[in-house]
Amino acid sequence: KLKQESHNDPLPLECRVLDVKLNSATAQVRIQIQKNGYAIKPDIHLVKSQTGVWKVSEITQAKVDPLWYDQEDELARKKLTEEGVPPAEVQGRVLAKELARSLNTTVEDSGSDQVDP
Repeated sequence: KLKQESHNDPLPLECRVLDVKLNSATAQVRIQIQKNGYAIKPDIHLVKSQTGVWKVSEITQAKVDPLWYDQEDELARKKLTEEGVPPAEVQGRVLAKELARSLNTTVEDSGSDQVDP
């Protein structure tokens, strides 16, 4: 979820090589990319072509930093609390978002819709 404004951000993007696994025709490089206090650690898989040029075949483990999610959840809690939403409902909505993230889906905000038992 890279926002367009982040391209104009004056803070530097830091990149470090954490690990390199090299075989005759394949390689795997684990890097850390850090900016604004958040970090991701993707694995970059490379394949050596017949001409000897290394090409990226796949990028895995490029997940959002959990710290970012924690801060987003805290902001959501504060906003809902300020709107007067009951604490149990606030917790339920935040947990629903966490569950949706772990299932790689989304949750629609039902707002103040009440369900009759």
